Amino acid sequence: MPSSTLWILAVGNEFRRDDGLAIEAARRLAETLPRDPALRLLHLAGLPLPAPWHPADAVLILDAVATPRHPPGTLISLGPEELQHLPADLRASSHGIGFGEWIRLVSLEPGLPRALRFLGVVGQDFGPGKGLSPAVAAALPRLVAQALRWIRKLRSEP
Repeated sequence: MPSSTLWILAVGNEFRRDDGLAIEAARRLAETLPRDPALRLLHLAGLPLPAPWHPADAVLILDAVATPRHPPGTLISLGPEELQHLPADLRASSHGIGFGEWIRLVSLEPGLPRALRFLGVVGQDFGPGKGLSPAVAAALPRLVAQALRWIRKLRSEP
């Protein structure tokens, strides 16, 4: 394995409407990004424990967000500082433990990666079925574009 890997963690369930956002975003990223042995793309039903990365790696987490704080379709972008100060019970959608608690656990072992970014879109419909709600579908290209900008910036750094 290369000394520095870029992990893209697509968290979701494509059979729960807007919860399939990350999987569709990951598909689009895979079509756009060149093949690279230092790129690992994982589709996950929940947040992974133990985390698959090494502290020298970079990690991009994609997920739909369930929150009443923002309207559906709102793009959420969080860096390492914000992620480390999330409430323990905050859930990105409905996957296992809360996102804040997960960040605290993985910061202990294996440790946070050298670069970390969470990108998500506030969902509207997490019910059974396939297909994104109109607000989330409209936000998907912005999410993919922001992910590509972050990846390209990361790769241009020494």
